[in-house]
Amino acid sequence: VVTFHLNGLVARLGDFNARAQGRFASRWDYSFEGTVDVGERGGDQLRAYRFDGGVGYTIPFWNWRSVRLGAHYTIASGDNNPSDGKIETFDSLFPDPFIFHGRTFSVAGTNVKDITGAADIKLWRGGVIEMRYHNLSLQQSRDAVYDAASFRPSRRDPTGRAGKFLGHEVDFQVTHTFHENLSVSGGAFFFEPGEVYRKTGNRGDDLTRNFFIIVRVGF
Repeated sequence: VVTFHLNGLVARLGDFNARAQGRFASRWDYSFEGTVDVGERGGDQLRAYRFDGGVGYTIPFWNWRSVRLGAHYTIASGDNNPSDGKIETFDSLFPDPFIFHGRTFSVAGTNVKDITGAADIKLWRGGVIEMRYHNLSLQQSRDAVYDAASFRPSRRDPTGRAGKFLGHEVDFQVTHTFHENLSVSGGAFFFEPGEVYRKTGNRGDDLTRNFFIIVRVGF
């Protein structure tokens, strides 16, 4: 349990986590992780949770080449009544948003449900093609959409009438590793906002497009 000051308020937070991952039946893999937050913040009781679970199946072909197909589900709790003296919004503490809910950084890993489809294709030595699809929605419609970089609320409908659907995201990335100290990646990421974005705020409801290329060099 950690005690600290946050925005002038005393917070005590305990974080309990369990994780399992592995392989079975030769070509299948799995990963499951559950986290529970307990404590208090500014006198309000904190009870929140997050669960991630996924499975994958690898199809080998043409010598060493392969395709891995996977499905993943995440649920991170939100707060249905922010004024009842109970905090139910999950706090990821030190998250890496790039890993989880899409690479446009549109949505943080709190008050969210994410259904993900994945494909990883190895067609040439040193290369991998990664494709991801995310179907994103709020866990609680009266809680906020949280920014992936700052984890601060970016928009909210206190009535919940804006619904829960956040949108679809499609990510495509190609990486080639020349050796352990040099790799090159390029990709294109697209986020189509859903009803929550259209019904709240006056910006950010257009298609988001991100393109990148990066060279990683190690010494």
